[in-house]
Amino acid sequence: MAARREKLKSEGRCIECRSPLKGGGTLCLGCKKIHLDRHHANKERYGATSKKRRRELKLAALMAYGGPSCACCKEEHLEFLTIDHIEKNGAEHRREMLKEKGWKGDERGMSGSHTYLWLKQNNYPPGFRVLCFNCNFSLGHFGYCPHGGIVGAQQTALVTP
Repeated sequence: MAARREKLKSEGRCIECRSPLKGGGTLCLGCKKIHLDRHHANKERYGATSKKRRRELKLAALMAYGGPSCACCKEEHLEFLTIDHIEKNGAEHRREMLKEKGWKGDERGMSGSHTYLWLKQNNYPPGFRVLCFNCNFSLGHFGYCPHGGIVGAQQTALVTP
């Protein structure tokens, strides 16, 4: 199926009905309308599926970087945890992802799910760690975390306050 879709895309044809496309995209206007109507008719089901998929992506990323626990304060609530760019290059990395993937928007509009997906597709490369939002925010804006666990671009060495 993937090969068929790629062939149709390269030929400039709709991936559903094979009709010629006018402009960009992968679906003709008729097929796009059918997909949107189906989506709006089943919004709750699609929403629940998407939420589950995003949670699984996040958990896989957290597990790849040491498990669901903040490297600084040891917070374990999944809702509070995120991935931190150790070298403080998160904005630059988001801009690169936008360019690489051709995603619309700007780096401020990207969700964590985009980053989790990128990490998975790139086999969870080094340079990332698990932090809670509080530690990540404090480290990014003030250069240290009040918990005393991380300063600057340090890995997880404890620093005495």
